[in-house]
Amino acid sequence: MGGLSLLVFGLLTLKEARATASSALISQDSSGLKLISNPALIGLVTSVSNPYFWIWWLTAGGALVLKEYELGILIAMAYMLGHWTADLGWFTAISGSFGRGKTLLSQKCIDIFFIPAGYSW
Repeated sequence: MGGLSLLVFGLLTLKEARATASSALISQDSSGLKLISNPALIGLVTSVSNPYFWIWWLTAGGALVLKEYELGILIAMAYMLGHWTADLGWFTAISGSFGRGKTLLSQKCIDIFFIPAGYSW
C-alpha cells in the first residue's frame, strides 16, 4: 500500500507541476516579485509545503518509526539516519541528473518535457 501510495502521489505531483510552475511564474511576473534563486531554500520550501510529504510521515513513515522504536531508541535513530542519508543520496543524484541534463538533452526535448510554459533559461 505504501509503494502504491507513493506512486499515486508522484503521478499527481507530475500532473500538477507544469501548471503550478507556469501559474507561479505568471503571477510573480505580473506582481513584479523576483524569483528565489537559492536552490537549497527552494528545495526545503518545496519539500515542507508538499502535502504528500506530511501524509507519508503521518501514516507509513510514522508507523515505521514507531516499529523501530519498539526495538530500541538506537534502532529508531539508526532508521531515521539511514532514511535521511538515502534521501540525501537520491536527491543528490536527481539534482546532478538535472544539472547534467542540459548537456545531454536537446533544447527541444527540455522545452517539451521539463520547462513550464513562459519560462526561459
